[in-house]
Amino acid sequence: MKEYNTKTLTAHVLLALVTYGFVNAAMASETISSGAMAKKTTKPLLFSVFTGRWSPDCEKVGGIHIHHKNNILIEVNSNQIYIRSHGKQNQKVLSIFLDEPDDLGRGGMMLPWGEFSNKKPIAKMAISSENYSQVYWYGFYNKKTNAYEWTKEPDFLGNTLPAIFNKCK
Repeated sequence: MKEYNTKTLTAHVLLALVTYGFVNAAMASETISSGAMAKKTTKPLLFSVFTGRWSPDCEKVGGIHIHHKNNILIEVNSNQIYIRSHGKQNQKVLSIFLDEPDDLGRGGMMLPWGEFSNKKPIAKMAISSENYSQVYWYGFYNKKTNAYEWTKEPDFLGNTLPAIFNKCK
């Protein structure tokens, strides 16, 4: 945790003086003079906020099913491409990485799955609130061509980027 220095605390006291009046500022000043250093606390976001089913349209599009950070199922294209993936969380952002295809239709079988990286993210999900997230779809990174493929074809992509996903009930 980061500790505030004396100059920062003095600025906070002055801000408290202006904002809350003399009583609150006097209490803040007393805390500083007693030697107590205020610490900045940021509560880590639990992975459980990501768990569940997320979709731009919960009634029509399967979207992303997050069971656990190592168990994420994504319906990329209905009846064509379903993939297994895993995630790595950094506060409000979940980076999603390809593990393997789960179920493929005729179109999905045409993609070069053996050439796709499991080290480059295929998507990122940023939590906006308890029930909304923004999904940035990158596609499947081809190790041979050094380029992302299937960047615009997923069913869950709309006209706006990032795609806004709802947490489905």
